[in-house]
Amino acid sequence: PNVAIIATGNELLKPSKKLENNKIYASSLYMLKNLLKLSGTKCIGLKIIKDNEDQIKKYINSLKNPDIIITTGGVSVGKKDLVKSTLDNLGMKKKFWRVLIKPGKPILYGKIKTTHVFGLPGNPVSTYVCYLLFVLEAISRMRDQNNKFLTIKKAVLLETIINNSTRVSYYRGKHLMANNKLSVITLKSQDSSLLNNLSNANCLIKVPSNLKVIKKGNPVDIILLRNGF
Repeated sequence: PNVAIIATGNELLKPSKKLENNKIYASSLYMLKNLLKLSGTKCIGLKIIKDNEDQIKKYINSLKNPDIIITTGGVSVGKKDLVKSTLDNLGMKKKFWRVLIKPGKPILYGKIKTTHVFGLPGNPVSTYVCYLLFVLEAISRMRDQNNKFLTIKKAVLLETIINNSTRVSYYRGKHLMANNKLSVITLKSQDSSLLNNLSNANCLIKVPSNLKVIKKGNPVDIILLRNGF
């Protein structure tokens, strides 16, 4: 499939620009570009757009036959979260909006005619998790393939997890062999803005929403991050 990626936000800059006050680099945009490359998918558009509905509309209308459009940022409920309303005005038929996962709750999915549209949260870890769980699944199905990038295994937890979320949570972790068993530890900080923390992980630990405590020594599901992912 041909995929276009849009990052929205007045605060976003290209990596080539000098970082100014109240500005951040559009890391999610370039992360997605490379994730698409790793999954063998063609990126036909890459754009940073300010929080402006007309500009978002103009760019989407300029795209030539995209199979998938991915946006990052602007899908929550703040005053500058304009992506959902813009897509609605473009005729998107919404399939779902907001899912009980952490990180990534605000994810939006719908279709504009035959084009699949994924509105991903702007924080890079949220973007990453939603890409892995939702976008890659869609790409695989469009190819009539299994999602070969989503490998789930059981691992022994090397430390107790206190889960304060009512959503299914995906903790960044590191798996390793301990006592001849596949084992896993969580990384210290789990803030969804920390891309560096994600780069140090080699797995995601899946914690069901109904579990408040998972004790050391118990088995957990982990998603292996490999092949560059």
